Amino acid sequence: MRYAATKLLLVAVTAAVLAACGTRQHLPHGLHGPHDAAPLITTALPADATRVVDLHALPELSSLLPRLADNKVIFIGETHDRLEHHLNQLEIIRGLHGNGVSLAIGCECFQQPYQAQLDAYVVGEIDEKALLRRSEYYSRWGHDYRLYRPIMEYARAHRIPVVALSVASEVTQKVRESGWSSLTPQDGIEPATLEAPDAAYRTRLRAAFNRHPWEREADFERFVQVHGLWESAMAKGAADYVSAHPERKLVALLGAAHVAQGVGVPARFQRYSPATYAIVLIDPVGEELSPNVADFLLLTSPRDLPPLGRMGVSLEAAADGVRVRMLSSDGGAAQAGVERNDTLIALDGVTIRNLADLNIAMLDKQPGATVRVTVRRKSWLLQEQVMDMDVVLQ
Repeated sequence: MRYAATKLLLVAVTAAVLAACGTRQHLPHGLHGPHDAAPLITTALPADATRVVDLHALPELSSLLPRLADNKVIFIGETHDRLEHHLNQLEIIRGLHGNGVSLAIGCECFQQPYQAQLDAYVVGEIDEKALLRRSEYYSRWGHDYRLYRPIMEYARAHRIPVVALSVASEVTQKVRESGWSSLTPQDGIEPATLEAPDAAYRTRLRAAFNRHPWEREADFERFVQVHGLWESAMAKGAADYVSAHPERKLVALLGAAHVAQGVGVPARFQRYSPATYAIVLIDPVGEELSPNVADFLLLTSPRDLPPLGRMGVSLEAAADGVRVRMLSSDGGAAQAGVERNDTLIALDGVTIRNLADLNIAMLDKQPGATVRVTVRRKSWLLQEQVMDMDVVLQ
């Protein structure tokens, strides 16, 4: 069962203060007569209305590990672009593994059809660049891979299975266009297993939907169905894995919104599995800090990734590479002679076929580094030139 007794909570203490002074004011007729009594405010709070956290007695992360290990699945809610969140996820993984817990790592950032690529990476059959290319990481997820690299490298070093939890983008797009009824068994999840969210969760989804002002109101129901599909697929993926591998526990790394308050993935997980689970949230933002928000909250210190080198260009996909759409006049590319509408076809001798290839090639390039860029340029006579230029990254 989930832990229900001990939570780490930050709760604001509220108080009502009443004061009366001076003479009573007469209000206009129709509001309050001169002899109406002021409405009474109950000043007593229920015993459980306010919770207190002693900030001088917060436990360290290591003290949490034995309690997490009592569960079959550990859902850890993250903010995707926060390095400190992923480092804390790694600390939990490292601590459990170091204590002899047999585990696997479930990742929202990889899609289920690419499980074979993850397996090959973990056992050392392919390297990091091959994993990113073959899993189509940058087109299907897109967040800076360096955020996840420490976890992935630890998994590879210790042969810890990594489980792709997300449904394929093509299935998500099908639901976005045609709803749950368009799903088939080949999509990996049956429409009959999908359940509409309750009113409280619809309210949460409405708040998320309203943060996308370009969405049409008529699209809200499809937005709800896409979320239901996404979360059900992750819940089913987690349940299927622990059912097939009873010797392992699963640490599932998901966006915080998918696990907070126990709704989303955890609630759907219970439809597929009776296994016990715990929920960990890291630096929750925008969540009501009630006893149901999670089993444990982690309060962390910010950490930033080192800056990446930039060429000072805006790029778009092209048939034979990536095309320069815009340049910064003081950027390294412009100063090296790159022009608008040039097609970038190689970087440091590595062929660039698409934007993902370029992201992989630039993954560890730092400001101040010089890269050799190969571009194809068409003249006004439609003749082509292939040129190499040395670009200093900023």
